[in-house]
Amino acid sequence: MGLDLDSEPVQAILIFVGIVGVFILLFFALQQIGKEPGQGTCPPMLDKVACGVCPSSSSSSHAGMCRTCPLGRECVFEDICGDIDCVPTSASGSSGSGSGSGSSGSGTYYVSCSGCKYGQTSYSYRGGYSACNSWYQVCVQAECSKILDNCR
Repeated sequence: MGLDLDSEPVQAILIFVGIVGVFILLFFALQQIGKEPGQGTCPPMLDKVACGVCPSSSSSSHAGMCRTCPLGRECVFEDICGDIDCVPTSASGSSGSGSGSGSSGSGTYYVSCSGCKYGQTSYSYRGGYSACNSWYQVCVQAECSKILDNCR
């Protein structure tokens, strides 16, 4: 009295299990695709400041790429897919970033976050607005439980 793999109920169960398996694989594959750079936000980076992502639909050679500057520098650009200047944070406010609201003149901005799930357990930045906003995004991407800032 063994299991008859040719019976209709057993075949139905095997087909059902196969279909569920395919859906589970698709679910995890789509989650990984959503985490890749170029899908809207840059991943948390320890040694760079995220300027933003050039949309995948762009005809630029930077399409779908996360644009960055070295730490301690701010991103200054008119178009995220075009040329980006990385200026020292002390020069913040000397020229517009073209990024829109919240970009103000000179001043000291800060962001501090802790209880982060990804990357480091905490991040801290004090300096110009653009870099502060980038560090805020790092805190969000790292899913930090506590974020304090004055640059949103």
